Amino acid sequence: MGVGRFLFDSWTSLRAGMIALNDPRAAVAYVADRRRYLSYKAASRDGANRAWRGDRKSGDASIRKQWRDVVYRARDLAKNSPFVAGALEKICDNVVFTGIRPQFILTRNGEPNRDLARDLERLHKRWAKAVNAVEKQELGLRHLWTDGEYLIHFFIDTSLLKKGLPPLNYELLEADHLDATVDGTLSNSNYAKRGIEYDASGNVVAYHLFPEHPGDFTWMSLTDSQRVDAASIEHVFARKRISSSRGISWMASIIMWMRNFEEYQDSEQVAMRLLSAFGFFVETPFPEVENPLGGAPVDPSSDEKTLKAGDFIQPGQVATVSPGSKVTAAGFDRPGSNYEPWVKSQLRGGGVGMNVSYETFTGDLTETTYSGGRQGLLVERRSFRRQQAILNRKHNDPIDERFIEFAAMTGLMNLAGYEVDIKQLCPGWPWVDPRNDAQAARIEYELGITTLTKMCADRGLDFEEITRERQEELDLLASSGFSGDEDALSKAKEMILSAVAQALDAREAKQTKEAAHAA
Repeated sequence: MGVGRFLFDSWTSLRAGMIALNDPRAAVAYVADRRRYLSYKAASRDGANRAWRGDRKSGDASIRKQWRDVVYRARDLAKNSPFVAGALEKICDNVVFTGIRPQFILTRNGEPNRDLARDLERLHKRWAKAVNAVEKQELGLRHLWTDGEYLIHFFIDTSLLKKGLPPLNYELLEADHLDATVDGTLSNSNYAKRGIEYDASGNVVAYHLFPEHPGDFTWMSLTDSQRVDAASIEHVFARKRISSSRGISWMASIIMWMRNFEEYQDSEQVAMRLLSAFGFFVETPFPEVENPLGGAPVDPSSDEKTLKAGDFIQPGQVATVSPGSKVTAAGFDRPGSNYEPWVKSQLRGGGVGMNVSYETFTGDLTETTYSGGRQGLLVERRSFRRQQAILNRKHNDPIDERFIEFAAMTGLMNLAGYEVDIKQLCPGWPWVDPRNDAQAARIEYELGITTLTKMCADRGLDFEEITRERQEELDLLASSGFSGDEDALSKAKEMILSAVAQALDAREAKQTKEAAHAA
């Protein structure tokens, strides 16, 4: 029996004896509860797990003192680890790509106004370009991974109004701007948690922010924090625990894992650089001869009684070895046969922690099968869609809602009486197997379990735009002499479809050939 179990049983017996003095039945129930507690292997305190303790701290308390170390280390990995940096790039490529843009749905008395909605979307496109909206989407996603949170600070920018745009602008602030020393009960009877101020009902009413980043090392970074009303701030983070009011790096689970891997890789590279300097050992029974490889004779009048060893054997050198000497090449077997399996195991763990496959995390496709790769893509894309949903809910929707308010308030758009819904159009992905995927999509559509709008959205396309472009193509064909000639129009359509089918067949044949060659 381990020491932990002995102490557990001793305390149980002592406590049960004390309870039994007043209520024997309660003592029996107490002992039974304690036994049930130990019936879970996860609660075992014997053997190697005897020192493993969790904690009962709240979500805020558990990261209060550890936030800085966790976040700063995550940022360092994002800068210096090629695998983490590459994974972040690929995540941004899939989640944000060329940008997430809104599709506005305007209705009044239940009737949609598509023309007005398109005008609003065109205005938004110009405004988004002026405020660098796409860049800020990617920056926000990166900070969710490294920091677990960031702040959006909205402010009025009159220079935009001069360009015919709503005078709304915003900046992203790292969580370092929050003054963590503002904590506890405040003079106005509100209370604060690490720079975030709450009222008696638990609602956020203000944020206490440094005007400059504390890490800039300038005199301005030493100024006191300022109280900023919550109406102009959007705190972006994904809550991982009910008791959390702040975020933590999404990479927290793999920080030490990847750090140890990077340290090992650095050590292995140093070792390999040393071992790449190929060398020889010369064994000689003559201690007075230090360099048996063709050394010059010793000068009897010199104080030096031994020869000096040369640093290198020169290319093409013909050397004479002293009688009895033996030349042995330095042999090394690093990194060894276990290196590659161990590295793959570590990188698989890193990929799991970042919700991407091993192939995506490493770029290694040597062992990928068609079915396995496709399954990995499906799992990854579900993760990407969840990240898009978080970014839309916490970042894009609040920004676009304010944009609509400013567009109407400044009179740039007449939205009186209209209800405006926002649908974020996220980047999609092309079909992996175009022919089979297209056939599957057609079957789903014919079964009535999907729509053309949804199929377009899954690929990051706007169905209304596709429809308009198709109509423009038909109008162009008609203006080019195909009007009234249904046979010619049908032949043109068949010719295009035939060309597409041939291209797909050629691609499928190439993939089959490559797969057979790889096998």
